[in-house]
Amino acid sequence: MEIGGFLLLVLLSLGVLTTRWLSLRPGLSAEQSESLVLATSVAAGEGLRLTRASSPLPGPHNLVWFGAQVGLVKAGLDREVWLPRLALLCLLLALVVVSVRGPMVWRRQVRIEDALPAVGLSVTTALAEAAGQGSGSTVWVLGLATVAVFVGRSLPGGAAVPSGVLMGALCILRPSAVWLLVASGPAWWLAAQVEGRKAWRETFAFLVAGGFVAALVFGGRWVLLGGVPMDGLLPSTAGAEAVREFLGRQSRWFLAALCALTLASIWRRFHMRGGATLLAWVLMTVVLASWSENPRTLFLGCVPLLAMVISDGLAVSREATLDMSRERPLRVLAWTALFSTTLLLFLAAVASFSLGPLMQVAVAPLPRPEVSKEISNRSIQQPMVAWSNSAEAAALFPTARIVVVGEAAPRIEDLLMSEGPPDIVDPRIALDTMPRLAESLERGAGDVLWLKAQTTDEDPRCPDGRMSLLSIDGDALLEMLQADVADEQLTRALSRWRCALAALEPPRLPSMEHRRATAEEITRAAQTFEREGRLEFAVRAASLAASVSGEDVQLRAKAERLRKRLFAK
Repeated sequence: MEIGGFLLLVLLSLGVLTTRWLSLRPGLSAEQSESLVLATSVAAGEGLRLTRASSPLPGPHNLVWFGAQVGLVKAGLDREVWLPRLALLCLLLALVVVSVRGPMVWRRQVRIEDALPAVGLSVTTALAEAAGQGSGSTVWVLGLATVAVFVGRSLPGGAAVPSGVLMGALCILRPSAVWLLVASGPAWWLAAQVEGRKAWRETFAFLVAGGFVAALVFGGRWVLLGGVPMDGLLPSTAGAEAVREFLGRQSRWFLAALCALTLASIWRRFHMRGGATLLAWVLMTVVLASWSENPRTLFLGCVPLLAMVISDGLAVSREATLDMSRERPLRVLAWTALFSTTLLLFLAAVASFSLGPLMQVAVAPLPRPEVSKEISNRSIQQPMVAWSNSAEAAALFPTARIVVVGEAAPRIEDLLMSEGPPDIVDPRIALDTMPRLAESLERGAGDVLWLKAQTTDEDPRCPDGRMSLLSIDGDALLEMLQADVADEQLTRALSRWRCALAALEPPRLPSMEHRRATAEEITRAAQTFEREGRLEFAVRAASLAASVSGEDVQLRAKAERLRKRLFAK
């Protein structure tokens, strides 16, 4: 009877989520617009670039989902069809994992109440929306739920190293998961201490194993991809207000979990089966969400954990109702607790069902023929574009070198001015903190900002005038750059190279083989400047080497690290 009821509720939860998924499929989520562009670039063999001429990016947070996107492109499958299907599959598996946590962790038979939280999850708008829009956050929900079950099952036996390895591996799905590893340390110590085991040794092994795997993930990204996405990884208050507002709208889930947590803590040693770990993860997820200005991250990260806590509360309160050795008042209290927790779960599910849209749908940018015409009128072969939306820029300027400006800052202005100034700038970018860049621009065709004094015959960036550059060949151009570096005229060399990229058709540029050889020589000059403590010269030389090499991953990463050091002073 118990198994039949459990299976019926699990199937009900899977059916409800699938039904909601079918009704909420407006298109792919806007959050993955950039990763879809990068996936197309990787599948074409051009690396993590918005366009062939752009600098390599550190890639998306979720490498597993990104791998799925690349695989779909290579297989020639429609991503708008298959990504939502994969997302739905991940969430269906996550519901099963949430349902079986009680039997897996407590090593007992399944019960009807084990599946109730999964039914509550299945009606939530956030999960249905994430699946319907093919969001990679669904993999995160599945991964987090699976690791939570494994950690809860491993705690009694003190399997610290395997648990730490799995915790560290979560960084593949989201770099900020390293903070969940840190938050798990005290919870593991508490469980081991109560059991009378060697708490400090186990906790140390857990953190070292997890830290080692996390370091491998970060190091691999740094070496292979040139960096790690920093959004949500470092402390910030950008999303604090959004998180406070969202917590108010989803407070019923937290109230239900608090009720269940109280019950489980009183009636049995809840922390022994991962309860303290779940609580630590919930608190850390709230903190991480406030760093990333994304309240949906909070809900999708917390809700499987909260569901597991509620499941434990339901199980323990039901056990108390069946314990005939207890006095009648205690059994009445247990029935009251069981009813209250179930009611709170129902109210939480209803509130989540009626919640409005949380995710934006990706919208293809409208073509701007007036901008394309102006680029042609100015005879710009490879424009340099500073834009606020990466996917939009990639669609509008397929031949450009795109610099994505998320937040105006002196370091970004230095990059744009020393390697430009750019031909085109997004008018949505706030230029208040970048006065030098603002002075070089004027509003023009397409209501965007254009480089001043630029025509078919003239370019203010060309040291000797644009027309003189049109009469030289590629090898002569590289010799001029080498002479500029030898004379320590690095700003002039950068301007000359940007002028050449804008003025010369691709066949007239130096061959890539010669460019790479020249970039190696310039890199050695940058290293010399760095050893001598002339950091600004080192930044300029490293930037020139990266640009001449065709935006090599490691050379560009080196240039930006030097630039950060320069402005850190």
